[in-house]
Amino acid sequence: MNIKFIFCLILTLLVLPRGYSQEFSFELYFEDALGNRDTVLLGYDVFASDIIDIPFNEVDIIGQPWNSNLDVRITNEWSNRFFQNIPGTQHSKIQIIEKLCLTNFTTIGIDIRTNNWPVTASWDSSSFNTSCLNGSVLTSQIPGTWWDVMSPSDLLRVPLNSSNSISFSSNNDIQSDYSFVSNGDSISHFFVQFSDSTLLTASINEFDLNEKIILYPNPSSEFLSIEFKMLQPDTKVEILNLNGRHLFEKKITTKITTIDVSTFSKGIYIVQVLKHNEIQEVRKLVIH
Repeated sequence: MNIKFIFCLILTLLVLPRGYSQEFSFELYFEDALGNRDTVLLGYDVFASDIIDIPFNEVDIIGQPWNSNLDVRITNEWSNRFFQNIPGTQHSKIQIIEKLCLTNFTTIGIDIRTNNWPVTASWDSSSFNTSCLNGSVLTSQIPGTWWDVMSPSDLLRVPLNSSNSISFSSNNDIQSDYSFVSNGDSISHFFVQFSDSTLLTASINEFDLNEKIILYPNPSSEFLSIEFKMLQPDTKVEILNLNGRHLFEKKITTKITTIDVSTFSKGIYIVQVLKHNEIQEVRKLVIH
């Protein structure tokens, strides 16, 4: 065989694009009530992103019609529709996100299309016994401190290291933000969140027991009032978005304070009350 040909062949093989081997991944299996099955693959890597990463074998299938039996996709439909009021821009069966190993991992949207509920999800729980992942969950609600929003599904949340499977109902409800309609089909939103164990203890309900402050109206669109049952010296209020960015801060001198929130985008925010710069109260604020 020609030596030059062999050299060119070897060179070609060396420069051909190859898929990366992600640092962590697991398969999430789904089966509906009639036995239809589908699978998605999720994971993280320091070189990954939230968009379609071709080196990790991610393929955008947004243009493909939904399977009429069971179709499970990883999408950005929920985040786009909730925060920007626009449809999703990417669908895939594989999603490798950036590794952060903190509670601020990107939330992964899982969308399910089927007429045959309940659906059973299964996975290998032993994959989530590391300190970086032992708070990871599959949930029908917005992960983290927003679990008091509730949802139509009976899934609520399941830690991925505590079980290998769970059966759950649809998240479709015209009164909620956990579903959407595509070509006449109702698609249910669910979520996977990678996290350490701190995520499992994060809940605004824990801060509501003493009812030291009241927010109204909530949801709000123009003005928000915060009423303090007992105002302490050196108290201030902060409003943060879901990424932890501070959008508002004010020292409080009266028991009722009104804040203009008309410039805030539609979405969910966190209201923090601090005394001597230590967090005393946390509330969820919905802007619609």
